[in-house]
Amino acid sequence: MYQPGRIGIISRSSTLTFEVAAALTQAGLGQSICVGLGSESITGSIFAQWLQQLDEDDTTDVIVLIGEPGGDEEEKAATYIQASIDKPVVAYIAGLHVPSGSYIGHLGAIIAAQSPRRPGRSQRALGEFGAATAKVDALRQVGVAVADRISDIPKLVQAELAKLATATAVPSAPDLEAEADPVPPDPTQPQPAATLSKSNPTKTAKAAPKRGRVSRTSRSRRPRSSS
Repeated sequence: MYQPGRIGIISRSSTLTFEVAAALTQAGLGQSICVGLGSESITGSIFAQWLQQLDEDDTTDVIVLIGEPGGDEEEKAATYIQASIDKPVVAYIAGLHVPSGSYIGHLGAIIAAQSPRRPGRSQRALGEFGAATAKVDALRQVGVAVADRISDIPKLVQAELAKLATATAVPSAPDLEAEADPVPPDPTQPQPAATLSKSNPTKTAKAAPKRGRVSRTSRSRRPRSSS
């Protein structure tokens, strides 16, 4: 079900964590870390905390977020992703086809259903708060790729990995040589002897004189004796 890799999973559902990890493994995508947050009204950690952890983790390339109806943690996560997360995030929200006003039955969803208004929220219908469709909309508005079904998650993750590979691609060696600036000659160093010009083959260059020998033209002649 699990295998080592570079995909991080953060989930509110333990069962969906297994399902998503298995789907990724079957597609050859291992996991760096899998975190189950739980979905009760009081939890030990939240999406934002683990989003930041995985964003700073060198062994994680893509983050998979798994949510479900009830509460507003996914909406808060969407706001946090837009403000603070650089790595790509793929999401899946369970209960997408649950009728409006229906809840899965977790304690947090029950409490939310009994609270008609919350500070800082727009006045929405009671059944709209915590609905899966509202969570999907919030995530898509900040650029998160949201899967309609679990089987779509590996495809979306592979697409994000392909984008990363393209963005970090290193130019080929010929391209690097073409872009390199020519190095000017060092005037303090001896320059090589001139050679035959490629642009003008008829023009020859002077050969450097050999050491230890005197040319005939420069050798001094002895004066002839008058006797």
